[in-house]
Amino acid sequence: MYVMVQNMHELSTFFRRQVLLSRFIAKFAHGENGKRCSCATMKLWMHLGGLLSTQEARRPLMALLLAMIVADSDSDDDDDSETYPNPPSVGTRIRRGSHWKWGDQDKNGPGTIVKTGSTPGWVDVEWDSGAKNSYRYGKDSAFDIRVVDENRRVIIDLEGI
Repeated sequence: MYVMVQNMHELSTFFRRQVLLSRFIAKFAHGENGKRCSCATMKLWMHLGGLLSTQEARRPLMALLLAMIVADSDSDDDDDSETYPNPPSVGTRIRRGSHWKWGDQDKNGPGTIVKTGSTPGWVDVEWDSGAKNSYRYGKDSAFDIRVVDENRRVIIDLEGI
């Protein structure tokens, strides 16, 4: 998609619209079980009303929205066809992420990524407490871990000495 602009204000408006649509598609294009959410689409158009005062303003935005929806609906829903973000590299220090749902497996402490790539959308982590498990890094749009800048903690069990 391209657009001819006369000044920087028009260019920034065009890109602002693209960002808003991209965020919308990423967050609201699907309801439960992958069904399209036309209600969310209507809310978006009402929210963008001030930006869409003329037919000339609506036309490129509508074309972009339709292109994004068509491209999204053409994609396969099989897990094998999904693309995931590149996981952090082995050795990266991590903690619980925003989608954590695994109880106290991490003993509320940091861990280290020990393996990536064996299962798309997942990474293997060894916690400083010694426990190991796999966690989502993109699978189902969830991120169970987040990267941190922390040194490894050594935990010594004095009862075993």
